[in-house]
Amino acid sequence: MMQRRRTIEKGTEKHNLLNENIKEAIRKDMRTYKTKQIQEAVEENSNMKNLRSELATGRTRLTKLKDRHGRITRNPREIPHINEEFYESLYSLSWPNNDNNWAKLG
Repeated sequence: MMQRRRTIEKGTEKHNLLNENIKEAIRKDMRTYKTKQIQEAVEENSNMKNLRSELATGRTRLTKLKDRHGRITRNPREIPHINEEFYESLYSLSWPNNDNNWAKLG
């Protein structure tokens, strides 16, 4: 189907119809795969929480992060600041010393 789509001119009715068929086939394959994984997990009595995270589609979100002092932060407004601080220090000429303070090298 994908090779056939590449040969058809974009924007035509035939191309749009083929796109819909491909999307439908992908959804059907994903549904079949997920159903099979769930059935295997139930039969093996495995952890459904892990299975849910494995089958999730899309991006995962950071729910908690440690700052440079080792404190865990769950506040979604603070997480970007911790990331920014981490990458700024990572790409600068600084490393943490034994006191957990950032000491300049050079």
